[in-house]
Amino acid sequence: MGPPRSDNAKKQHPGKAILSGAISGGIEICITYPTEYVKTQMQLYEKMGKLGPIQIAKETIRTKGVFGLYRGLSSLLYFSIPKSAVRFLGMLSAPQRCMTSACPNASVCSCIAYIVNICVCSCLAHLNSTLFNLTILLIM
Repeated sequence: MGPPRSDNAKKQHPGKAILSGAISGGIEICITYPTEYVKTQMQLYEKMGKLGPIQIAKETIRTKGVFGLYRGLSSLLYFSIPKSAVRFLGMLSAPQRCMTSACPNASVCSCIAYIVNICVCSCLAHLNSTLFNLTILLIM
């Protein structure tokens, strides 16, 4: 075993958390967006709701091409990428801040930091969903 690590070696750079969160959030949205698009079509249009999700996807591809399934993607990316970056940064920095602070009970401080982080990310997710649905209505 090597020498014990110093406190500076344990800390990770917040830029790594922000970048990895942003990249993973963008990839997640690009992969799951077609199902979100189909679900929104089923909810917004009664005629589409009677069709199944596979039929809606086939019809969209037939009329608008494969990229039709990604119509409106940019509006979701604008909010999902920052939301994921904030989430990753919060999950990295919350325990680090509590362990270095003068908090007498670091585990309680860490739990509170996680709860605050979850609340912030939930608010961002709700805003993201609302603006996405508004954008879909305007595009259609």
